[in-house]
Amino acid sequence: MAELEAWLTEEEIRAAGSAVPTRNAAELIRALADARVALAITTNNSPKAVRRYLERTGLTRCFDGHVYGRRLDPRLLKPHPDCLERALKWTGTTAAEAVMIGDAEADFRAARQLGVRFLGYATRETKSAVLYGAGARVVMDELPHNLAELAGQVGQVDQL
Repeated sequence: MAELEAWLTEEEIRAAGSAVPTRNAAELIRALADARVALAITTNNSPKAVRRYLERTGLTRCFDGHVYGRRLDPRLLKPHPDCLERALKWTGTTAAEAVMIGDAEADFRAARQLGVRFLGYATRETKSAVLYGAGARVVMDELPHNLAELAGQVGQVDQL
């Protein structure tokens, strides 16, 4: 298992070197960090690969080390809420205060298990349909340009 994990991590680190940034993501992340919002990344990928991407894109400071990724036990991958539980614990954020932006049904299911508000993100109609089918209330096809727009999206989740 350790050999497979090491190989997978190396492949993910290699991919992080050329991953294309999501439109508006860096600006939104910086604005949230500047507003002193506790940010964390929860992922089924290796935390090492995520850190490589953050370094490459200049976003490391925004997350203050809060990257919660894959562990050796595959049963803890999302939709299991393990990485999200760790993020909440170490950022000192309650589920009621948190919002998860995710692009997969597994993200939605992890958030739902903990009572975390969820904003879907999907650039393809097929992915939007999966998220809505799972129960997501709001699915964005692009990330908001600013904090006010993000607040409006979160407000839509709260009102439904």
